[in-house]
Amino acid sequence: EYDCMKQHKRMDTRQRILDLLERRKWPVWRLAQKSGINHSTIFNMIQRKNMPSLKTIEEVTAAFGISMRQFFAEKGDPALFTPQQEAVFFLYHDTSIPQRKAILHAMELLSEQNGIAKTNYNENEFQEDHNMDAIARIKELMEERGWTLYRLSQESGIAITTLINLLHHSKQPALQTIEIICESMEITLAEFFTRPSEPGGFTAEQLKLFALWDSLTEEQRSAVLELLLALQAKRNE
Repeated sequence: EYDCMKQHKRMDTRQRILDLLERRKWPVWRLAQKSGINHSTIFNMIQRKNMPSLKTIEEVTAAFGISMRQFFAEKGDPALFTPQQEAVFFLYHDTSIPQRKAILHAMELLSEQNGIAKTNYNENEFQEDHNMDAIARIKELMEERGWTLYRLSQESGIAITTLINLLHHSKQPALQTIEIICESMEITLAEFFTRPSEPGGFTAEQLKLFALWDSLTEEQRSAVLELLLALQAKRNE
């Protein structure tokens, strides 16, 4: 069982983005293209010239097709992909949205052949909302603990005037501020960014893909992989 470590170390967002780029075999321009983030902004972030904002991290996770919890997950977190899940998802997610819809539909047909009941199709699975209201999340965590602003200020070391300004305005807090608050509450960033709509930290689209994958025979999985590899080769031409 995943042990939410209480010995925190600050998340190296630069290294996390570099790791994801390497595992996806994406150049920086591809991340810029997929995320809509300016190319120079990504380079500055990678070179530690600026700290990414929460909005930027949300745009990065959307580009990679992962949840915020998966971005911040530490080793041992069940929200992380197994090696097989990662290989399948990366190939799958590198296709276009129409292709992904067609792939899932084909997998559903194969699954039905195996006697598995058809799952309900939901268009919203391809329109994942990666944005989180961090202010609302902080308030929710305070309420769970019965903490007042004064208690949060005491535990976190953040001035109470700063917390008042933060919690009574709509501006999203800096990632460093969220890290400090997480440390004071003895939770990880991954736990902070866990959403009720993402069971176990997986997005709806990921859950559907993996459920269908598990329902296929080895022969059917090989056929799906061949299709994904063919699409990848065509894209790289």
